[in-house]
Amino acid sequence: MITENLNNILDELFYKDKLGVGNKTTFIKNVRDKHPSIKVKEIQEYLKNQEVSQINTTVNKKYEYKITAPPRTFQIDIFWWKKGESLLPILLLVDILSRKAYAYVLPKSIKEKRGDITVKTLEEFKNEVGHINGLEGDNEFGSAAIKKFCNDNNIRLDTSVAKEEHISNGNKLGIIDRLVRTLRELIERYYDILGNRKETLQNVMDSIIATYNNDNHRSLQNKTPNQVFKDNDDQMTRHLNDSVHNQQVYKTVPFDTGDKVRILEEKGKFDKGKQKFSKSLYTIDKREK
Repeated sequence: MITENLNNILDELFYKDKLGVGNKTTFIKNVRDKHPSIKVKEIQEYLKNQEVSQINTTVNKKYEYKITAPPRTFQIDIFWWKKGESLLPILLLVDILSRKAYAYVLPKSIKEKRGDITVKTLEEFKNEVGHINGLEGDNEFGSAAIKKFCNDNNIRLDTSVAKEEHISNGNKLGIIDRLVRTLRELIERYYDILGNRKETLQNVMDSIIATYNNDNHRSLQNKTPNQVFKDNDDQMTRHLNDSVHNQQVYKTVPFDTGDKVRILEEKGKFDKGKQKFSKSLYTIDKREK
C-alpha cells in the first residue's frame, strides 16, 4: 500500500521532473538513486496505477480462442481482384469447420444495388449447398436485402465486425481473411503457370477453388475441405472440441463483474506505433460466453 506522502514524492518525480517519460527500468533506477529507502515493489505499484502506464502497457498474455460454429456456418467477404484497369468483386464464402470455400464473381451493374446483387448470388449459393445455418461477415453485409434473405431462409446473420477492423488481433473473421491471402497467391501462381489472362475470372476461380478444396490442410489434420464438409460427425466432433477448448481459455480470463478495465483500441490502417488502451475506464457488467 502506497502512502499519500510516498505517492506525492513519486508524483513529483514522475510528472514535475518528467522522469516518467523514460522507460520503467530507468524510472525505478532514478527514484532509487534519489530515495534509496523507497522499495522497488512500491515504485512498481505506483507505475502500475498511472493512467499513462496503463494506456501504453504491452499485452503479454493472449487468449487463443478458436473460431468455431455449428456445421454449415460460413464466413463471408468481398474479395477484389485487379484485372487490367478494372477491380472485379468476388463473393467468397468459407465453411468454418471444414474450410470448404466458394467463390462467385459478381456482375457489375449500374442499375442494381450491391446488396441486391449479393442476395441473388447468395440464392445461387444456397441452391448449391442446400442448408445454410449461419453467415458471419463484416457490417458490409448488413443491408436490408441481405437481412431479409436470411430471415426468409432461417439463416443466422452476424455482421458485428466493422469493415475497417477486419485485420486485427483476435480477428473473428480470421478464416475468410486467411482464405483471401491464399487465393491471391493461387491466382498469381495459376497465371504464372498457364500464362493465359484472357480466360474469364469465374473460370479461373472455379479451377482454383476446386484445387483448394481438394488440398490437404494441416488445420484439418491433413484431410481435405471436401472430405470434412461431407462428414457431419467429423464436423460435430471438431465443434465440440473447439468449444471445450474455448471454455477452458475463458476460465483463465482474470476479469469479473464490477472490475474496472481499459479497452485495447483498434489501430487505424495508417496509424503508427503500437495499439494503446483507452483513456476511458469501463466497468464489467457481466461475463457472457
